[in-house]
Amino acid sequence: MKSFSIKIEPTNYIFEVFGDESAETELHWSENPPVGRAKGAFAVALPDLEIGETFSATVCFTDAPAEEQNTFSKHVIETFDGKIEILDVVESELTGSEGFVGTLYSLPWTGRSEITLSAPQGFSRNSEGEFVPLSLHLTFSPASET
Repeated sequence: MKSFSIKIEPTNYIFEVFGDESAETELHWSENPPVGRAKGAFAVALPDLEIGETFSATVCFTDAPAEEQNTFSKHVIETFDGKIEILDVVESELTGSEGFVGTLYSLPWTGRSEITLSAPQGFSRNSEGEFVPLSLHLTFSPASET
């Protein structure tokens, strides 16, 4: 399992990941916690942050899905040549490459990936009254082909 920490400086109070942008990327949102899903993207609403404030997340790549404590969402995303793109990264323990709108990270597989989202530090409410994670743990694993 490869695990690394990142910090983002989100422009729209959301944590966004893109896979294959030729797949559908228009997000369809669920409520509390607000999670946006599409075939080629996903996003999660974040706490209200001051300008210049960062949000921390841990990203894991693993060969098999793992159950995390405080899991609140799972989603399957189409990847582009085994890469994902995370927006607004300002600090990362793993060097990625420059993508179209963010930082590209290579997965140790190609094809679809399952993403498990957990909130290790729990949730708070943002200014709109939505439950949002105080931190994120994202686990990426190969999606089953069934």
